[in-house]
Order: sequence, then C-alpha cells, then structure tokens
Amino acid sequence: METPTGSASGGVKIAVVGMAVNVPGATSLSQFWDIVMSRKETITRFEGATGDEFCGRGTHRVPAFGALPGADKFDAEFFGFTPREAEVLDPQHRIFLETAWRTLEDSGVDPDRF
Repeated sequence: METPTGSASGGVKIAVVGMAVNVPGATSLSQFWDIVMSRKETITRFEGATGDEFCGRGTHRVPAFGALPGADKFDAEFFGFTPREAEVLDPQHRIFLETAWRTLEDSGVDPDRF
C-alpha cells in the first residue's frame, strides 16, 4: 500500500480546534454544560409504557427517545440545497452540516473559505 506523499495544502499540517453540540436539551456548549453540571435527564420516556407494551413482546427496545431541538429547521439555501433536496435529506445529515459549520465558526476558521 502506498503512502501519500503530498496534499492539497502543500504538506502543511493543520488542526481545526472547535466545538459545537446538538443533543437533546442543548444546542449550545453552555446549555450542554448546564445539563451536565445539573445532572439533568434530557431523554423523554413514554409515560406508563414498558418495552413490551411499547415495542412488542420480545423486543429489546427502550420506550424513550431523545428529541433534538430544531431538527425540523434547516436553511436549505444556505447549504446549497433545493427545498426538495432538503425535504428528502436525512435529518441526521442536516444536523451534521449545521453542527460542523458551528464547529468551524467556534474554531475561528471562516467556513466560507471551504
């Protein structure tokens, strides 16, 4: 197996150091830190449901979910998608793009350079 000898950056190594988060209950690092420090539970459980009642007998699922705030909010035009493309784009992909963008901003890198 060959080892690459060059790169588009001319051999200069770089590191992008930034952070962003989008988890149940938090869309910012300060919100996330507050959740961690207060030991707040951000997973929603279905009231009165057991795994068997909710998912069927013999399944190994938990009757709970973690809702991501703003998962339905996506600026398709900003990311170069048509409204139709955004509609069929996996919500996880949309959230990834938004979180990656915020990570670049947090690192001090201008995302428009990419």
